[in-house]
Amino acid sequence: KLFLPAAAPRPPGAARPGGWPLVIVVPGSLGVDATHLAHAETLTGAGLAVFVLDSFGARGITSTVTNQTQYSFAGSAWDVLAAWRVLSTLPEREFRSGLYEALKCGVIGNAELFHQFEQNKDKILKRDPAALEWVIAESVKLKASVVSADEKENGLRRVLNFGHTIGHALEAETGYRGLLHGEAVAWGMIAAAHIAEITGKTDPATAERIQGAVLGLGSLPPLEIRSRNILQRLQADKKTRDGVVHLVLPRQIGKVEVATDVPENSIRQALHEIRRLSHL
Repeated sequence: KLFLPAAAPRPPGAARPGGWPLVIVVPGSLGVDATHLAHAETLTGAGLAVFVLDSFGARGITSTVTNQTQYSFAGSAWDVLAAWRVLSTLPEREFRSGLYEALKCGVIGNAELFHQFEQNKDKILKRDPAALEWVIAESVKLKASVVSADEKENGLRRVLNFGHTIGHALEAETGYRGLLHGEAVAWGMIAAAHIAEITGKTDPATAERIQGAVLGLGSLPPLEIRSRNILQRLQADKKTRDGVVHLVLPRQIGKVEVATDVPENSIRQALHEIRRLSHL
């Protein structure tokens, strides 16, 4: 169930408006307190990302960064309380960081959600209540449908990694300081779109739409990266099997596939392109 209340009280002892939890998950008898959720918000870069990414099917109970390379979140939620109005407390950069996760949901399985980002981005960026409520609800429903269809992570759930494989490598390469999580995913989505175009898995128009939708939400931090280092980090990714990098690539808006046949040179070309775009 998804609840979108008009407002939510600030928990006692919260240090700042942007630091208190924006999502309350109630996974049966498992209690998740405000500390876990506020920390999860910090790690994802924006409370909105907690809404659309970590409210359903997140793994582990740690909510911590391990050796600055990976993180996980709590529980398997049945009910979600999304107090979306408190998103007004987020700084602009962190708010946009969360929007990239919602945009990802549009690319992987909800073409109408993607279309709304194209047609109504001004309303979304201005945090129009009706527009934002719809985006959050559609994003969470998409995530919930994927997780419920693949609770054991046997295949379908991997589509949620769109933008994340390269995004995680970018985060690690920049020391988790230069990019918010959503910003790294944004660059990862653009890179994935270019890889899909280069390898013939999607058409140039689709790749251009994805790039345009991402960059249309605002400027992203410049990338000072070496392709060689990113490729090495991809080899260490948890989704890489026997040296084969698994990348989620778009076929069309609302449909993606997990590709295991991507030439290394195609990844290099995409990394070169996002580096170039970041300095325009």
